Amino acid sequence: MDIKVTRNNDFLILMLNGEINADNVAQLRDVFMPIVSEKINKVILDFETVSFMDSSGLASLIELVQKLRKVNGKLSLCNVNKDIRGVLEITKVHKIVAIHDSMDQALKG
Repeated sequence: MDIKVTRNNDFLILMLNGEINADNVAQLRDVFMPIVSEKINKVILDFETVSFMDSSGLASLIELVQKLRKVNGKLSLCNVNKDIRGVLEITKVHKIVAIHDSMDQALKG
């Protein structure tokens, strides 16, 4: 998995590429750690080029949500493919994370 980090006004944007799985989820968590310590509270994960996410990826999303809540933050996802969106809906994660069809929608909140 590759992660590109950018900023857009108040938002920190992580553009993810590849699979999110047990083999590389530590990389994602390493990127998450400074987010909380820097008190960044608006994070968007762009899933446009994410092809697969397993349960460890799901767990890391939930961890980030919990950490962001401590600083009154919000996590949003955008460009999520139908398979990953289905997993997020089955596991009810879509109730704690905003899922948007596009980056523009995510930036508008």
